[in-house]
Amino acid sequence: MRHTFFSTLTLTILLLAAQWLSCSAQAQQLPIDPQLHHGTLPNGLTYYIRHNHTPANRADFWLVHKVGSAMEEENERGLAHFLEHMAFTGTKNFSDRELYGYLTQNGLAFGTDVNATTSYDDTQYYITNVPTLRQTMIDSVLYILRDLSCNLLLDEDQIDKERAIIQEERTSNSSFQLRLQEHALPVLMQGSRYANRIPIGLPQVVASATTQQLREFYHRWYRPDRQALVIVGDIDAALIERKVKRIFGVMPIPVEPSPTIDLTLPDHAGLHTVTYTDAEADATMVNLYFKHDDLPVSEHNTHRYLELNMKKQLALYMLGQRLDKCTRQAQSPWQMAQANDTHYIATRSKDALAMTAIAKPGRVLDAVELLLTEARRMALHGFSESELTQARATLSANMRQYALQVEQHESADYASEYIDHYFKGSYIPGVTQEVELSLPVIDSLTLADINAYARQWVSTDNACLLIAGRDNEQYPTEAQLQASFHTILTGNVDKLETTTIDQRTLMLSQPQSGSIVSFEQDDEFQATTLLLSNGARVVLRPSKLKSNEIMFDAIAQGGQWAVDSTLAPQIKMLEAAIEDSRLGGFTQDELRAMLADKQLAISFALSDDHHDLLGGCATTDLETLMQAIYLYFTDITPDHEAYQALMARMRAQLQQRKDNPEAQLADSISIGHYGHHPLALPLSEAQLNAIDYSQLLQLYHQYVARPDQYTFIFVGDFDVDTMTTLAQRYIASLPVDNTKGPFKSSHPMRLLQGVRDIRVQAASAERAQVNVTQSGLLENSMTNEVMMQFYGHVAEIALNAVLREEHQLSYGVNASAQLLRTEPRWMLLYQFACKPQDTQQAIDAAINALALIRDRGISEQLFDKVKQMMLRRHDEDIATNAYWMNVLRNRAMNHDIHTSVRETLQLLTLDQFDAFIFGLKYDTDITVLSK
Repeated sequence: MRHTFFSTLTLTILLLAAQWLSCSAQAQQLPIDPQLHHGTLPNGLTYYIRHNHTPANRADFWLVHKVGSAMEEENERGLAHFLEHMAFTGTKNFSDRELYGYLTQNGLAFGTDVNATTSYDDTQYYITNVPTLRQTMIDSVLYILRDLSCNLLLDEDQIDKERAIIQEERTSNSSFQLRLQEHALPVLMQGSRYANRIPIGLPQVVASATTQQLREFYHRWYRPDRQALVIVGDIDAALIERKVKRIFGVMPIPVEPSPTIDLTLPDHAGLHTVTYTDAEADATMVNLYFKHDDLPVSEHNTHRYLELNMKKQLALYMLGQRLDKCTRQAQSPWQMAQANDTHYIATRSKDALAMTAIAKPGRVLDAVELLLTEARRMALHGFSESELTQARATLSANMRQYALQVEQHESADYASEYIDHYFKGSYIPGVTQEVELSLPVIDSLTLADINAYARQWVSTDNACLLIAGRDNEQYPTEAQLQASFHTILTGNVDKLETTTIDQRTLMLSQPQSGSIVSFEQDDEFQATTLLLSNGARVVLRPSKLKSNEIMFDAIAQGGQWAVDSTLAPQIKMLEAAIEDSRLGGFTQDELRAMLADKQLAISFALSDDHHDLLGGCATTDLETLMQAIYLYFTDITPDHEAYQALMARMRAQLQQRKDNPEAQLADSISIGHYGHHPLALPLSEAQLNAIDYSQLLQLYHQYVARPDQYTFIFVGDFDVDTMTTLAQRYIASLPVDNTKGPFKSSHPMRLLQGVRDIRVQAASAERAQVNVTQSGLLENSMTNEVMMQFYGHVAEIALNAVLREEHQLSYGVNASAQLLRTEPRWMLLYQFACKPQDTQQAIDAAINALALIRDRGISEQLFDKVKQMMLRRHDEDIATNAYWMNVLRNRAMNHDIHTSVRETLQLLTLDQFDAFIFGLKYDTDITVLSK
């Protein structure tokens, strides 16, 4: 599933818990989820089919190939990716227009619901969110995927067209990350095919690839014994299995055996290092890898592997906590650091413990040495009992939450599991068994077990160090890196002293409860509103849309615009400062230890015209959330050590922003929109240094002084009576300081009108970035809101049709349109990348495409396509707690974003939309060009 137990752990690790077996049966194979229909056809094609009702009436289809760029010969570099592009340009039974038109007319969006990816080891095609109420739709998708697997036309004209689009894709991706891969992989992956097989390929190969070359590569690798079909959704799995056998079973059995390619990565002695600098890098990254072998694939669904991965999760959590603690020290050489253990960079044949840090300016060697020190400390001394207690509590709590939400796991999450099983054999026993049978393993593992596991991670062989960052940084030499590596990893470091927090509740005494003044039931929104004795309003919307989940937001008028613009520096630092302050007298480290077994999150947020306390919890942790809410209003106090560490990180970030082209582009867009308003300008180091911590806390206390101005909103899996009791205890009891006036947006920041053309110097001569904003007056109404969202989708489709499909000037355009909530104004934004020499032609083509829409309207086909897509997304949204939270938040701010939305969409006609577009006038046109 796509769930996160620990932020640094990957999905693969989480799926390795299954049926409890005795230690004497560690090699025994574990069962597959009984709800999964799984098998292999006589021609070798593997299939995974499962019914899942979330989301309802939808299904996801994936066709996965064991072929990627690592299978290419030198003169084929880029062909795997080229074929991925060709898949949707025409097959034996579907022309490109037929395929595109059929899927989009059924509400699917290319790029979002229909797409493909090419990696080093695999190529994956997916058609997701497919409507399942009509069997004919399901049948059509199955035939489309069957054609993608063995019936591509590979038309020569289409090949030339896609050749140009791939070149534009390379231009769009011509970034620091791509250049880093090209520079680093020959060293980090030396001795393997991964060293020089980046999926985008070589420009000269793409430019000269012939139809015959593509067909040969296609027939060599696109074969059923290297393919898997994954179908998960609101379907009859047994019926679909029969259809798969009939439709895909006719594919011929390969005569020749599958080609054999050696994809192993050899071991090496000592440390390999790579240092790479680039003008576009926005920070300096230090990546320390300790490579190691995984268990054989044949053992990936055994109890031995389950136990191994529970050890891994616990050890990674504890190591991550140590790195995080280093981050929160003022003298830390890095801004952040984390640890993970998964596939080593590009290959599935080798794993690695990866320790990563963003170094502060001038502290690269220090960051390297601290990572090495923490690795050595872990290997030499291990972890402590108090660390393991916290890790065990956190992992167990998250896994229980995972099990409680089994009915809401989405089809895409199951599909991801099955794809992983196809490549790595990771077992798939089903959610409930996964959790029930993993918990005993977690409880049984001792500190000696975990420390023995962590010790084998760190070695002076098979190590790699990648340093990548800004041109103007100070980098250590190869000799310095080698010396530090061997000195630290063979030397002595102190054992970490840890403390134990015995208290397990935020509040030892309860506040004096208030009372409820009135109840109001709202049937339309299925919500109950309580007016409390201190003037606060509480809105309760119980929901079973997701089990054991409660979302929370306390929202009030007055945000960044509520104070004079001279306080802009303080406003920009306020959220981060509060996050690092003490809550109820506890530091953030102490809170993590206290609440290790809780599912809980809460934070303070500032927007333009309002501010929030927002977060959520598991239903079982509701009272702890209510206590945290109470303390956020009454007991936020300074943590000077944490604040100094925050300021050190901020100074590092400001230094790294200097001369960074991406930062300059973002600043130029902001200034283009709002001029030199203090809130639109980047924070300077002088402003940062002038900020006083006590003043920040005073400003925060002003925001939360009037709980009677707040609406406290709760959406999710709770009992109204229980919530009512807790609201009286923890919200109605909040003190109100009537000497503080309610916040109002008395200092608004408005979009500047006019036509502006802003040029920014780009770091790369290979890529130009175009950002355009158009805006005009328009009154706020539900109809206009729907029309503007509709216009945003239309604009994106039209711009892509012209710039990508017709002229091949850009790989893709992103566009969106909206009504502004803070003034009666609409805004359209679109952006794209292109070759610098094509900039003016691309801008002119975009202007002409939008002008045609405003002058002539759109086709009925495009209108129907966007309408169906918006209706489908609306139906998906209303089945989530997040949607209803957003609805109630906006309602608290006097904005209705729900009532009559679907009705407005359903009744909308092409003539009405055309009339709306014809009447749309703009007084603002801002183009920001990075070239």
